[in-house]
Amino acid sequence: MRVKMWKQTDWESESPCSLRIRLALSLPLCEIDRSEIYDFTMCNPPFYSSREEVLQSAEAKVLEPNAVCTGADIEMITPGGEAAFVGRMVEESTEMRERCRWFTSMVGKMSSLTSIVESLRIKEIDNYAITELVQGQTRRWVIAWSFGDASMHHLMPAKNTLHQPLPRAQTSSKVAILLHSLLTSVDGLVLRDPDAEELRTAADYVVSATRNSWSRAARRKKQETMDVDNGQSDPPKLVCRVRYEGASAANERQHENGRLVFDWLRGRERSLFESFASHVERKVIAALSTELK
Repeated sequence: MRVKMWKQTDWESESPCSLRIRLALSLPLCEIDRSEIYDFTMCNPPFYSSREEVLQSAEAKVLEPNAVCTGADIEMITPGGEAAFVGRMVEESTEMRERCRWFTSMVGKMSSLTSIVESLRIKEIDNYAITELVQGQTRRWVIAWSFGDASMHHLMPAKNTLHQPLPRAQTSSKVAILLHSLLTSVDGLVLRDPDAEELRTAADYVVSATRNSWSRAARRKKQETMDVDNGQSDPPKLVCRVRYEGASAANERQHENGRLVFDWLRGRERSLFESFASHVERKVIAALSTELK
């Protein structure tokens, strides 16, 4: 199977990213150089399974197309349609795994996503993202998957970014000190600690954790058992960003007092991310509420 990408000449002459991106020409996934690590693949698959499906799709459109379709059958038609095509791409990606950071493909029909997601689940690939592309009357979807633990928080903000409005307006320096005190008090957390100058002005931290050490159940378990340090550092199960957006940054009436923002950056357990965000939210709001009394 070939993964379609831009032509080398088009990329070099038209893209502002040409100095940053080296294009590996269109080639089958199974033939990619096994000694290299690739950042991503891109695919624009044949959408249809037959000429009849092409005609049915054209007849089903309410509005007339803005341009004449010039695609040849070899570009538009493949056995099983786009769902089967991308499904084979999922199969081949299991051979490359971490040697390619992200596998991506455009999809022409929303109904195909169900089949592709099922292919991912069968292969136990749980790190994937779906987004929508709309240009004029044309609507397409993009599905991406990875064998790594990097989360696409910037593409899926509704799912991987959480917000918590604060009960009253706060200065960034005050929230920074409060967050620093809270985060450093949680056992097992590692954070990118700002220097003294940053601490007075910024409320923005990147936090990593190898386990849940903040919940009541975790604290009880620690009291009941003795953790043995084997001298080895476990990889983090959660990496997230915790920051404060002031009223002007939030720029929304319902968040006029500012809000806490949690970005899920890495990890496979969403429940761990949500649990941590909930813990920080409760502690910060409790501290601010105490000051109001």
